[in-house]
Amino acid sequence: MKRSALRSLTIVAVAVTLGSSLAVAQSSPTKADVPFDFWVNGHHLQAGHYEISNLSSQATLISSMSNQSEVFGLFNRCESREMQRPKLVFQRVDDHYFLSQVWMHQGKDGLEVPPSRIEKELRIAYEQVPAGAETVVIALR
Repeated sequence: MKRSALRSLTIVAVAVTLGSSLAVAQSSPTKADVPFDFWVNGHHLQAGHYEISNLSSQATLISSMSNQSEVFGLFNRCESREMQRPKLVFQRVDDHYFLSQVWMHQGKDGLEVPPSRIEKELRIAYEQVPAGAETVVIALR
């Protein structure tokens, strides 16, 4: 319980430091059902039901509704030439899935997750394998 409270306090402190307001930090989260285990910022998360919350323009919290795990990330802003629907975009390398983009709202602005060391290493190992990597999209609700 103390660990969860400390983690939440740390996340709020970082969000405030990044210039987000309390109203932004409390915006309603978006939900996704991810049917496979995946990686975010070097953290392994199990398949399940997730809530994704923007804490600021680049700070994002991904919380499991199934097993109480969560990952905080500072992601890069990205733009699309076309309108995007709310979604999570994953890159599959062999049997590993890596979160690569978060599109919280319909629009042309999203967040890009920098590849982790693990993803980079797997990409190098499988770059000569045909169909070694693919993009997988999960709709947000």
